[in-house]
This record gives sequence, structure tokens and C-alpha cells, in this order.
Amino acid sequence: MAILYQEEQRLFTIHTIQSTYQMKVDRFGYLLHLYYGDRSEGSMEYLLTYADRGFSGNPYEAGEDRTYSLDALPQEYPVLGTGDYRSTALQVRQADGSMSCDLRYCSHVIKQGKYSLPAGTSGHVSGGKRRHGQGYGRAGYRQRPGHGLRNIGNHP
Repeated sequence: MAILYQEEQRLFTIHTIQSTYQMKVDRFGYLLHLYYGDRSEGSMEYLLTYADRGFSGNPYEAGEDRTYSLDALPQEYPVLGTGDYRSTALQVRQADGSMSCDLRYCSHVIKQGKYSLPAGTSGHVSGGKRRHGQGYGRAGYRQRPGHGLRNIGNHP
């Protein structure tokens, strides 16, 4: 299995023998899902659609750009409170009772070989870190021999 990162495009590509999984960090730091399917080469960014979304919410940084909306873009991990009104993968209740979470890409590390989970843990390990008051987590993907990718959740 090959994991590739193209820094200039901020593009992650994971290849298995039969499949390709691709995601991209966009200009505002959101991780967007681009492609999962038969093995393929090249950027699948052309699949993203930017159209006038005048009545959809967007991040403050997008300003008057009505073509950018998290309600329409295929987010890799959609959360409550970012302007995406579809089903969410994560809901957070803050200490003050508010319910919003703004996950943005911070960094990544690609390591050779297979990582292992600590003894006595299940296939999912919860945990997270905080950086400059913003929450972030790490997601893991595992390949089973002869199969495609499987999201195994957050890991430390």
C-alpha cells in the first residue's frame, strides 16, 4: 500500500492493489474527500463543484465567495457547527453548552510500515490533543489483504 502526499496541491493519495482513496486539504484547512474507487492515477480535484450557494453557510474566511460552502463540498469528516447541514460525523458539546466544532488540518506524518495499537485496546482508540485552543484529532486507515481501505477511527 502506498501513501503519497503532494505538498504543493496538499493532496493525499492512498493506493492499494485495486483501489485509490484521495483527499485534499483546501485553502481554508478543511479536509475534503475527493475519490474512492478503482485504482486511478492523478488528481481527482476536478470532481469538486464550486457553484453559487447564496443560501448556504460558509466559513468566515470565505468572505463574499458564495461558491464556497461546506454544505455542498464533500468533507472527509463533517462536524456540527461549520455550516454543513447534512448528517454529521461528530457533535461536541462545549463546557458553556454550545455545540460546535471547527476541525482544520494542522499537520501529518507518514511512517513506513504498519503501526500497532497498545495492548489491551480495541480497534478504536479515542483521544485528541488541543493546539492553540483548537481541537484536532488523527484518523487512521488500515488495509486488509485482498480488500480495500477501512477507516479505523481516531488513534493517538
